[in-house]
Amino acid sequence: MLAVSITALGSGMLYCFMGLPSRSTSQAQPMPSANAEGTAMLARVPVAFVPNLGQWDQRVRYRARVGGMTVFLEEKGWSFTVVEKGESTRGAAVRMEFLGAGEPVLAAEEQLPGRHNYFLGNDPAKWCSDVPLYRSVRYRGVGSGIDVRAREQGGHFEYDLLLDPRADLSAVEIGVQGVARMRIDQDGALVLETCVGPVKMPVPVSWEEGPDGEKRQVVCRYELRGGDRFGFAVDERRAGWALVVDPGLVYSTFLGGAVWDYAVALALDAQSAATVAGYTASPNFPTTPGSFDTTFNGGSLDAFDTRLSPTVSSLVYSTFLGGTGTDSAHALALDAQGAATVAGYSLSTDFPTTPGSFDTTHNGGGHFDAFVTRLSPTGASLVYSTFLGGAGYDSAAALALDAQGAATVAGYTLSTDFPTTVGSFDTTYNGGINDAFVTRLS
Repeated sequence: MLAVSITALGSGMLYCFMGLPSRSTSQAQPMPSANAEGTAMLARVPVAFVPNLGQWDQRVRYRARVGGMTVFLEEKGWSFTVVEKGESTRGAAVRMEFLGAGEPVLAAEEQLPGRHNYFLGNDPAKWCSDVPLYRSVRYRGVGSGIDVRAREQGGHFEYDLLLDPRADLSAVEIGVQGVARMRIDQDGALVLETCVGPVKMPVPVSWEEGPDGEKRQVVCRYELRGGDRFGFAVDERRAGWALVVDPGLVYSTFLGGAVWDYAVALALDAQSAATVAGYTASPNFPTTPGSFDTTFNGGSLDAFDTRLSPTVSSLVYSTFLGGTGTDSAHALALDAQGAATVAGYSLSTDFPTTPGSFDTTHNGGGHFDAFVTRLSPTGASLVYSTFLGGAGYDSAAALALDAQGAATVAGYTLSTDFPTTVGSFDTTYNGGINDAFVTRLS
């Protein structure tokens, strides 16, 4: 069984594009949600493969939305489109096809509850209603003793190559179009270079399965078989044992400057775009024009908040967060609109706060205060920013948002005067090295 994770799909055309997508690719893009609540609800809907009963181009056999991407399954493979949305839309469409495949039969597996209805255009003959949904689709007879199952796993499109004990792994060859080049890096991963950034397939986790269910791990590696195709190889096989090869497809990037940088917290939005928070000693840490603070503020550390595109090939925004002292972010959460709330600690008396927030004055003297800061969804401004602490050391370590976006913060304090509320569980500092705290903000 070969399992590979993918994140997006397109029309089967192979190209890089900038500006508005073409008519064919525009059908592959996720529909904008009516509101943020709707977007959050869609992110929780199980991924379903929907058969084409005439509502799409005839080349499409099944379609699935995975995160912010769309997958089109075709006769002998699929295409996926990696799309970046900013001032202009750009992307790369990649096609993957099993070479030498016969005429596989596509069979949907595990029907899901619910139905879809498609009323597209003004011709009722092209409308489709009561369309069933499925958890996976199996390509039967891709090769001798080889089937392929398309499915979703962990927010990614994934396919499993199912080899029976007599199937030959070396016969599996995958053609790739729409990439600038393919290479195997020093750690054995397969890297697909696209015009919007690299897509990386880590070294496969592989094992054999015996007739009685016993398992034995084996070493599997990628093989480049020309500039536009690859396969897999293992050094030895046991007769009568099935083989499981399980690589994944991931996006990977460095993020930092010339000194040192730590990412401490991460959150994903409904489109699987990552927002990262942490702290940096690098004055040249990458920031973006128009973000809240593009300049390192001094001290030994500044906090940072960075949102990456879904393919991590570009920055949506990136900003410093701090003052002239040491500042560090340790917790992060996103609300339904995509606004990031960051919490941590600050030694900066000039840490940026906002008028009307709970506490605009640093309390600790030479000690750290906790802080809680919400940025706008674009990272351009502060929605609110407040200190949280007393005369001793205070630090926020964890953060959660409720459905209305109100923040609950947890951490530790050495401040006997840490702000508490009348009627709460414990309003008195208890001693020892430090006390924990839990604080809910409006």
